[in-house]
Amino acid sequence: MHTIKVKLTRLSVCPCGFPLLKESIPLGTEYFVDPDNLLPMTFICGGCHKEIRVIGIYVHTRQGSEGGYLPIRAFDLKLEQQTKKG
Repeated sequence: MHTIKVKLTRLSVCPCGFPLLKESIPLGTEYFVDPDNLLPMTFICGGCHKEIRVIGIYVHTRQGSEGGYLPIRAFDLKLEQQTKKG
């Protein structure tokens, strides 16, 4: 498994701007993700109820939360910021 450290750059993936994640999570928060573990996903926006098709990336556990998939476009995946975990 190949993991990299990325920063959260967007709280919303919907044009209406409704946050996908808690607004209390600051932009720039770092997460470890598995770039080899991608999954096509469909989200229903909690604000406008629009169906949004995205590519999800597996995000590892963080501070007691469970791991799972989040939209890849919520993160900054520039190569110069990638760091191997552990």
